[in-house]
Amino acid sequence: MYNSMLQPMLDKLFNDGVVTIFAYGQTGSGKTYTMMALQNFAISDIFKLAENEYSDLEPQISLSFYEIYSGRILDLLNNKKRLTVLEDGNSKIQVKGLHEVNVETESELKDAIEYAHSVRTTHATQANDTSSRSHAICSINVRDGNGSVLGKFLMVDLAGSERAQDIKSNNRERRAEGAEINKSLLSLKECIRAIDNSKGSKEVHLPFRASKLTMVLRDSFMGTKKNICIGMIACVSPGYSHADHSLNTIRYAERLKEFPSESQYAKLVKDAGEVLPNKISKPKSSAKPKKPPVKKMEKPPTGSAAKQAKRAAWGKPVKSSAEESKRNGRDGSSFENGTDEDNEEDQENLMRTKKGEIEDWKLLKQTLRC
Repeated sequence: MYNSMLQPMLDKLFNDGVVTIFAYGQTGSGKTYTMMALQNFAISDIFKLAENEYSDLEPQISLSFYEIYSGRILDLLNNKKRLTVLEDGNSKIQVKGLHEVNVETESELKDAIEYAHSVRTTHATQANDTSSRSHAICSINVRDGNGSVLGKFLMVDLAGSERAQDIKSNNRERRAEGAEINKSLLSLKECIRAIDNSKGSKEVHLPFRASKLTMVLRDSFMGTKKNICIGMIACVSPGYSHADHSLNTIRYAERLKEFPSESQYAKLVKDAGEVLPNKISKPKSSAKPKKPPVKKMEKPPTGSAAKQAKRAAWGKPVKSSAEESKRNGRDGSSFENGTDEDNEEDQENLMRTKKGEIEDWKLLKQTLRC
């Protein structure tokens, strides 16, 4: 499996690429042990490439490792410090405050990963005594001698999928964890479905903001790197009693198998970037709408008008009601920066977004009822 899938991707780490491998499957199907073995194989080959074929780039290797537990991002290399995920000015996702460890040798990198695994959140469940209750993201970063990023290698060990009937005997905390896990896995599945359905279409809603998991993985699916590779390891159990889980995992993998190729990614990213600017169109006419003339007051100043007269006598500028309305955008006419058509289109976009959120929640409820 490593030789046929993962090893051919490693060259992209030194050629402006992002390689993402994630393991999906039910609780107790062997995801964590599989990922740990693949990490050891990959680390050895990464250092061989850095020391031989790409030595002229003077590669520098670093590690960051964090988990997503109950909607919180925790740094496993920095005392489980709580982190936040943000989008920078270049529309790239950044995990603010994430600790990054520079490593010089293969053994240092393996030791750091082993430590991160040891502090990862696990709890005993009905299916597994040491069940991983979080999504773990191991990021191996490669930079050149000048500190510029050459590539990134993400290994994502997803928490085990669970059905509602499988966690009825668990306590309240375990059931809450299971619900959060299923919610994030459903969000990931919906993103994969949206990308798969978006082939050849610009009008596509990509719900990456639905969960922390999909937000941190957004650049892996829709990043700007020229070499984007995604691999999924489907972990299934041979037991007949786990047939439903196994079928669900296989369907998950089948959807990902139909992902667009590298050549299609550039077009897909471009199309997705063109959707948002097209939603807000400029007014068709550049001419400003005419405003009704402001009638002058013929009656003696009283009330607020009297106050304005006093301020004028003090030498302070007087702001007429028309000027105030213009400043606050309440002059009774259309705004200068938009038209009625824009407002209608914004309402349609809002309704489309709300409809997508309602569909996501319906799918989540169906998953929890299974």
